[in-house]
Amino acid sequence: IKSNNNIMVKYHPKFWTDGIYQCCRQTEKLAPGCEKYNLFENGVKAVPSSRTDKHKFQRRPPPPVPPEEEEEEEEEEEVVVAMYDFEPTELHDLRLERGQEYIVIEKNDIHWWKAKDKYGSQGYIPSNYVTGKKSNSLEQYE
Repeated sequence: IKSNNNIMVKYHPKFWTDGIYQCCRQTEKLAPGCEKYNLFENGVKAVPSSRTDKHKFQRRPPPPVPPEEEEEEEEEEEVVVAMYDFEPTELHDLRLERGQEYIVIEKNDIHWWKAKDKYGSQGYIPSNYVTGKKSNSLEQYE
């Protein structure tokens, strides 16, 4: 905008009504403006410089960052019980012993879950070899 020579430096501050400009009473609608316009002076605000003004407009520190939202109820660990023994076939698999409890860590796949045993060892287990600890579904397999 600053270096554009096609922009007019004068404008009409009032409206064109009843065949004349209300500011300068010109009757030609395409008449050049009657007031000079400076795009870069009109938008500048003065900064308070006196010490008394400084105290009026002191910046407040930003509010503290809110703590990360913690769930009100901690997510319960999902405990499952092995219905069958399972011997690992891959290095990342976890051995299952029938009747033992395991904590499910991830359920990224419908058939294989990442779990942890009572010794802290982690690995993948077949999801159809375990059942939820809270359900009575283990009784039907005994």
